[in-house]
Amino acid sequence: MEPRIPSSRVTFGKSLAHHGTFAGTPAQGEDNVWLAVETFVAVLNRDWSLGLLRAQDVSGSPNEYPGVDACAVFRNGRYLSLQVVRAMPSNFYQEQAHAGLAQSTGGLDDAATYLRRAIERKTSRAASPSITLLIDGTAAPQLALFAPTVFVEQHGAWASALDWESIWVVGPSSANRLDLEVGEVCLPHAWIA
Repeated sequence: MEPRIPSSRVTFGKSLAHHGTFAGTPAQGEDNVWLAVETFVAVLNRDWSLGLLRAQDVSGSPNEYPGVDACAVFRNGRYLSLQVVRAMPSNFYQEQAHAGLAQSTGGLDDAATYLRRAIERKTSRAASPSITLLIDGTAAPQLALFAPTVFVEQHGAWASALDWESIWVVGPSSANRLDLEVGEVCLPHAWIA
């Protein structure tokens, strides 16, 4: 049997509520990490001209890189350590894996809640002021397109008090920082110094 390639179709209503159909087999284990990491590096280079070089998989070196899935190298040799987490509830991925199809419907508050829960889940196990947390929304655009603004309004101050270098949601072609208070600058100071 051929593997089912994941695909998603999400529509947004006038209130920006979403309805999505997610088909195929979801990425298993760490398979989702590379798409999120590569998209994040590409977006930072496109939007901020950071000059990040290609990311390296360091997940197989937990003693040398504890809590880190990948490292992206700045041109000056500094490393950007990255940890990736998915945001949708685990039963969503289980349903998609078992039935080959999952549905998601909700408003912006629901999407912001999924983002917060993903951060809470990962923070309890791996937070570090030297690691940037990426929430993988590459196959779940409802998390990355409109929800970041609502998240920052509702939870940005909470997220900025956590022990991460920064927290981002990565969409199909976007990256939005979440650990901000309304009106703050986007990039961590250490990245532009």
